[in-house]
Amino acid sequence: MGKATPTVLLSSACGPFDTYGFDEPLFDVQTNRLTKGQDIFTARGHFHFPPLHTLAQNIGVPCTVLEMPTFETFEEELKKGYDYFGVTCNIVHMDTIFKMCRRVRELSPKTESILGGYGVQCLGDVFHSDSELKDVADHICPGDGGRFISVRRGQPPLPRTLGSVPSCCSTMHFLPRLLS
Repeated sequence: MGKATPTVLLSSACGPFDTYGFDEPLFDVQTNRLTKGQDIFTARGHFHFPPLHTLAQNIGVPCTVLEMPTFETFEEELKKGYDYFGVTCNIVHMDTIFKMCRRVRELSPKTESILGGYGVQCLGDVFHSDSELKDVADHICPGDGGRFISVRRGQPPLPRTLGSVPSCCSTMHFLPRLLS
C-alpha cells in the first residue's frame, strides 16, 4: 500500500464473549470446565491465541497482536493505519468478526482485511459468489498465514521459526484470601 515495509494488525474477535448459557465465558477453560464449582479453589485462566503470535513472528514485518480486545481498543489500534488486518475466525464469533471488518472499512479504508483460521474453511466456496462477504473482507486465507502474507507482499515465504508465545497462566484468586 505504498510503504516499503507494510504493517500488520492481527486479532481475535472482540470481546466480551457471550457465555452461551454457561456461568463463565467459554474461553476460560479453568473457570468454566477444569475447576468449575471448586469455590475458592476455582482457578481463572486466560486463553492465548498462539497462532496469532506465531504468525506475527514469522512474517518479517512490523506486527501488532490483539487478544480478545474490546471494540474501543480495536478501533484505537486500527486508527494507527495498518496495511493489513488479519483476524482469526471461529464460527461462533463470525457476526462480531464481520462487524470488525466493517469497522476496518470505515476507519481505515486502505487496510486490507484477511479472514483466517479454522473458521474460514466453510467460507472458501462461497467467498467469490457472495457479494456481502466480499464487501466485508478482501481475502480469505484457508491455510498458512505466513505464506499468504508473503505472497500478498510479492515476497518469498520466510523460513518458519518457533518464537515465544505468551505463557498460559491462571490466577489463583483464593491465595490472597488464604494469606490474609
